[in-house]
Amino acid sequence: MHLIKRFFPFILLTLILISCELYSDIDRAPLYQPTLSIHAFMSQHDIQAVVSYTHPRDTLEAQDVPDLPELEVWLTRNGQASHQLSAKGEGYYRLDSMDFETEQNYAIHVKDKTGRLVLESGSDQLPAVPKILSVRYVQDTTTIPETNVLRLELANPINKYHGFDVSTFYSIDSGTTFQNSRDSIYGIFRFRSLLKPTESSPDTLSTSIKTATFLRPEPGEPGIYINAVSVKVSHFSSGMMLFFEELKEAEQSFNEPFATRSPVYSNITGGYGVFGAYHAIDTVVFLER
Repeated sequence: MHLIKRFFPFILLTLILISCELYSDIDRAPLYQPTLSIHAFMSQHDIQAVVSYTHPRDTLEAQDVPDLPELEVWLTRNGQASHQLSAKGEGYYRLDSMDFETEQNYAIHVKDKTGRLVLESGSDQLPAVPKILSVRYVQDTTTIPETNVLRLELANPINKYHGFDVSTFYSIDSGTTFQNSRDSIYGIFRFRSLLKPTESSPDTLSTSIKTATFLRPEPGEPGIYINAVSVKVSHFSSGMMLFFEELKEAEQSFNEPFATRSPVYSNITGGYGVFGAYHAIDTVVFLER
């Protein structure tokens, strides 16, 4: 007993140090493990997929991200392999000039060169065509420069698992050419202003979108007033909507959404990623000055 009392401070200090080390291990990010991920988005006419390895959150003492192996990306329909996507670059695959159907179950399979299945998505369906009920342009001339707003009304599907993305493209040559005024991480999608169906109005889903007033053809040149806006409305499936909803909320998601402490929604087995479908339509609004 005397011996225990004599060494008790040392024992207590050792326990404290061990506890601190254990806590530190819990708080520290897990060691980086290279994991395949895929982003695959299907519209009514094409499908694009990007396969990559996840990147480490902390580059200190992290192992290098390996090179991609030789892979095949397949689209399945109702459980049967239907089309192989063409490789268009390292990790980039595409299948276009197609006509995909609603009410069919589509999924993505990724195989290595031996034919072994390495990634498999959950199934998703192509949503119905979005229906634009009205779109009109409102200009507030009391501000400098004037403020442009598009008022948009869509048919409300009242499906809590679906949603809409609205993207705008601007023209300064009366609709001959259009350009997006902003950079986007995930293609053309805004994903910070998603529209959810609501039961407050059983028939319509309304929104107001602030648009740009002018564009500069080149940096440093004077701005030219916009005279046409192309509005792209995309009806998102449940897979698309769940992914983008969590993506816009994840603080650390924009560089590597699947390597954070709380990875965003993933419907991929064997790795990380998302497969989702959307149905898109376009309309052009000409702005009169």
